[in-house]
Amino acid sequence: MCPYLPKHLKGNQNMTDERIKPGDYVRVHTIGIDGLYEVIKLEGNQYHLEQSYSDVSTRGHKTRSGYKHRMVVPLEKISKV
Repeated sequence: MCPYLPKHLKGNQNMTDERIKPGDYVRVHTIGIDGLYEVIKLEGNQYHLEQSYSDVSTRGHKTRSGYKHRMVVPLEKISKV
């Protein structure tokens, strides 16, 4: 990890696995990733995250989309909300 990064971009190096568990909401510290993600499961140091989209589109129309954005990230790249 680069020592010159601002504090809010360094991740949570002191956070332990007991503090983040399935069902918690976290923020991902990666460029281009926005919003809150729900922790689905843990596998070692890898956290499986999921972000559901609402049933209202950007134009305000009601939709029935079941799309969910999923990703797997290490503990250093997330912080609990």
